[in-house]
Amino acid sequence: SPKTMASSHRVTLALLALLALALCRTCFVGLSPSPSARGVASSVARAAAPGPPLTLTEENVEVVLQEARYHHLQNCFGYVEESSGAGITGKVDLVEVEGPMVFIHLHGAFWHNRADVLRRVKKYLMQRIPE
Repeated sequence: SPKTMASSHRVTLALLALLALALCRTCFVGLSPSPSARGVASSVARAAAPGPPLTLTEENVEVVLQEARYHHLQNCFGYVEESSGAGITGKVDLVEVEGPMVFIHLHGAFWHNRADVLRRVKKYLMQRIPE
């Protein structure tokens, strides 16, 4: 059935993301593409509070990563003084969006292991960009 295939596809993407994490520092998070994904413009300076679901574009992924960096997952990264003061220097950068895949780069020191950070980023991205 389509629901079973979609669920299987997400599990496969999650396993591939963890494998990519183990092999290198550039990782990807699988998301479903939108037919109108390229037509939506967005500002990185958007408010921190999560809003309505977004479509999958590089601009929207950057908006969501900004929300994660400074608000919703701030304890995972070294962007805020409280975390950086505790020795957390971890950063997350968008590399590219290619079809349904989002490639990110994790670097620096994290309080949590990288697989946990990747899982949290993926979960937050999929909450904000659910397609």
